[in-house]
Amino acid sequence: MNESIGMIETQGYAGIVEAADAMAKAANVTISKELTIGGGYMSVVVKGDVGSVKAAVEAGAGARFAARGAGRRREMR
Repeated sequence: MNESIGMIETQGYAGIVEAADAMAKAANVTISKELTIGGGYMSVVVKGDVGSVKAAVEAGAGARFAARGAGRRREMR
């Protein structure tokens, strides 16, 4: 199995919880870490197989963009 990580960065704690919740519910991924970046920005990192991480990042970004329209997303393979 190929392991992959994905990350969503957004402003505020509520936003990162919302994104992490959507990511965990959308696919079989593990929430690896939540990071405080500074200036109110936070990131959440998930780990799993490539397809699951892609689905989770899309779901987390979709939930976040639908709520406020702010945030960045990244995937690393």
